[in-house]
Amino acid sequence: MIENHLSNTKADDGDLDMEEIALPAKYSKTYGNVIIGDGTKLPIKEALHGEVDTESNFNWLKEGRHLDMAADKTGNNGIVYVSATPDTSVANNDKKYDQTETTDIIDKKADRIETKDNEDTKLYPLEFVSSEDTSPDRIRFVTGLYNDFEDLLKNSAFKTYISDTNDFGVPSLMKTERKERTDRLKWLLTNLIKSLKELMSSTIKSDAQNDSKAVKYEELINILNLLHATKFSEPDESIILFQMWVNRADIQPDDQLVSDMENASHGTLYKNMNFWSKYLKTMIFRGYFAQAISAIDESGYENFEQTDPDLYALVKHLKSLIASYDPMKFSQYLKAFMAWKQRAANLREAAIKLTFKNVEIGSQLVDIVASISGVDSALRKNCGRWYEYFLLEYMFEMPSMKKISEYVDKAQKSFSVDTVYSWETICLNIFSEQYLKAISALETLDRSVSTYTAILLSASGLLKSYSNISLHGKDIKSGEEEIQTSIDQMIEDLALSYLSSKELFSTGTGILILTDDSKARKILSEMLPNYKIESNDDFEWCLSICAKLMLPMTAKQIYNTQGEILLDNGYEYESLCCFSEAGNTKKVVSSVWQIFENLLLGGNLVDTLLNEKIDKDEIDSPILRQALSPLALLRNILSTEGKTIPFERFVELIQFRYLPAHYKAVLLLLLLPYFNTNTFSLDQLIKIIEILNVYEKQVNDDTQCAELSGQSYDVAVSRKDVGASKGTYDWRNLEKLPSDSMALILEIRKLIAFEISFKFLEE
Repeated sequence: MIENHLSNTKADDGDLDMEEIALPAKYSKTYGNVIIGDGTKLPIKEALHGEVDTESNFNWLKEGRHLDMAADKTGNNGIVYVSATPDTSVANNDKKYDQTETTDIIDKKADRIETKDNEDTKLYPLEFVSSEDTSPDRIRFVTGLYNDFEDLLKNSAFKTYISDTNDFGVPSLMKTERKERTDRLKWLLTNLIKSLKELMSSTIKSDAQNDSKAVKYEELINILNLLHATKFSEPDESIILFQMWVNRADIQPDDQLVSDMENASHGTLYKNMNFWSKYLKTMIFRGYFAQAISAIDESGYENFEQTDPDLYALVKHLKSLIASYDPMKFSQYLKAFMAWKQRAANLREAAIKLTFKNVEIGSQLVDIVASISGVDSALRKNCGRWYEYFLLEYMFEMPSMKKISEYVDKAQKSFSVDTVYSWETICLNIFSEQYLKAISALETLDRSVSTYTAILLSASGLLKSYSNISLHGKDIKSGEEEIQTSIDQMIEDLALSYLSSKELFSTGTGILILTDDSKARKILSEMLPNYKIESNDDFEWCLSICAKLMLPMTAKQIYNTQGEILLDNGYEYESLCCFSEAGNTKKVVSSVWQIFENLLLGGNLVDTLLNEKIDKDEIDSPILRQALSPLALLRNILSTEGKTIPFERFVELIQFRYLPAHYKAVLLLLLLPYFNTNTFSLDQLIKIIEILNVYEKQVNDDTQCAELSGQSYDVAVSRKDVGASKGTYDWRNLEKLPSDSMALILEIRKLIAFEISFKFLEE
C-alpha cells in the first residue's frame, strides 16, 4: 500500500552555506558571427536578436534602467540583460554599481523591471574566450604535472619537504633521506623541462601557423634550464647545464653558417676565413669541444705544416688544449681547472711570440687562445649577449658557484639586457635569488608552470633564505608564513582555473583535496553539481568526491541533476533511481506520474529496462516500489489480452486516493470494449456506477480537473492509432468514440443501464 505521505529528508552539512550563491542558468550556445570593433579593435559577439531597431522606444533609459551583464562562475558563459534599481531616477543614476551583484540575475535583477516593459525584455547570451588551453597535448601535460607533484601537494608536504628531516634522528639516516628528497626535487624539475619540450614539439606539429604558444614554451624552458643549473644541479653538472641554458636560449652557430661549412669541399676548410673567425670560435665558446675538434680534423689544417709551421703548431696545441677541457671534472674540482688554465695561459704567451704567414687566421687563433685563457677584453669582444659573456666567464675564468653574482654583474655592465624578452629578466631574478619576482613573472607566461615552480622552490627551502633577506628585521617566522600563504593562494587559483574546464576539472579537484584546502568543501559543493557528467565513471567519480569530503547535500544535488538529464533522454528507470537516492520523493512521484501518463496515452513504455525491472520485481528501493505501484497496475491491465479485464486491479487503480483525477477519463475508456460482451457481473456494474459518480462529482466541483480531463481525453483519442493493438478488446480499435470526457460518462451510463436491463430480463 502506498504511504499517505512522501517525505523528503534534508541532511544538514557544510554546503548549506553555499545555498545563498545562485548560479546563472545555462543558455543556448548559438551565437552570431565574431566581428572586430572599429574603435577598440577587440572581438565583438553579435547578439542573437540582431541589431536594435532604430525606431525602438528608449524611454526605459530615462526610467533608470540600463544594460547589465552577469558571468557564470563555473564556465565561460554569461548573459547581457536589462536591469534597474528600485526607485531609480535620472538624478541618482550615477550610483556606483555593486560588483557583488553579478549572480542570481533572474531573481534579484530582472524582477525590478517594470511590468509594462516586460514584453520588451531580451536576454543576450554571450561566451567568453577561455584563457585555458584545453588541447589534448596540453591536457596530458597538466595531468602529468599533477601526477608528478602529487606527493608534494598531499597535505601541503612541500612546506616541510626538506626541513622536517633536520630535527631528530640518526645522522646517517637523516643524510640519506635528505639526499633522496633532494634527488626527487631534481627529478621533478628535469621532468618538468622534458614535458615542456615534448609539449612544445607537439604544439609546433599540430599548429605550425601559430607559433605564439611554442615561443612561450621555449621561454619557459630557458628559465627552468637556468634554475636547474643554479639550484638543482649536481656538483659536476654546473658547466654543462650553463652551456645547455645558453645554447638553448640562443642557438649558435646559425643554420646558414653550418650549411656553408658542410657544403665546403672536404679538406679545404682551413683556407676559409669564416671557419676560423666564426665557426670554430662559436663551437669553442659555446662548449661544443668535441665538435670543434672534429671540425679541425676535417679542415685539412695539416697543409699548414709545410707552408706555415707556426700556425700548424698553434692549431695542434689549441686542439690538444680544448680536448683536455673536462666540464664535469672542472665543475667539481677547481684545482684541476686551474692547472688547465695555466696551460692555456702558457699557450697564450707562446702564441704571441709566433710568426704566421696566414696572418689573419693566426690572429683569430691567438684571439681564441686569449679568450679561453680568461683574458677579459678578449672574452668581451667575442660576445654579443650578456648571457654569452656570463658563460665564457664561468667556463674560462673560474667555474665556481660563488663567482656567479660577480659574473652576472659584469655581464650586465658590459651588455644591455633585452627586456622585450621576459625570460631574460626572469633569469636575472633567478641569478639574484629574487624568486618571488621570478614566480610572479612566470605566472604571466604560464600559471601551471609558475605554480609548480613555486612548489619546487618552497620544497627545496630556497624561499626561506629569500625571506631572511627581504624582511629587514621583521619576524622571520611570520615572513615565511606570509610567503607560504601566497603559494597556497597560487595553488588554489590554479585549481579554480582548472575547474572551469571539463577536461581539467578532475585535476583541479584533486589539487584542492590533496592540499587539504580549507575552502575545498565549499568550492566543490558549488562546482560539482555543475560538472558535466558524460559517463558512469564521471558520475561515480563525482559521488566519490562527495563521500570523501562528506557532502551529502551536494551528492543529492548531483543525483537530482543527473536524474533530470536521464529523464529527458528517456532513461526512466535510471532517472528514478537518481531521484530516489537523492531522497527527492516529490520528484520520484511526479516523474512516475509523467511516465504513467505517457503509458496511458501512448500505450507502451519507452524504457525497456523499467519494464524489465517491474516484471521481474527487482525494484528494491521502498520509495520506488511505492511510487511505481500505480504504474505496475496499469501495465498489468494494459497487457491483459482476452475477453475479461482484471476488474479488481482496475478498481484498485482508479480508486487510488493519489491518482490524479484527470486520468480517470482515459482509464474509463479501457472499459468500453467490454460492454455488451457479458463480461461484467451485476456487482461490477454497480461498482462502475459508483466510480462514475465519484468522478463526475470531481469534474463538476473542480474546474481544473474538468479542463485537464478534457485535455487528457482529447490527447488519448487523437493518439489512438499510435499505440493501438490488433486485439478486439482494445478501445483504440472502436470505430466510434464519445466526443469528450462528459460524453464518455454519459455513454458508459447508457451501456450500464442496457446491461442491467438485459440481466434482469435474463432472470
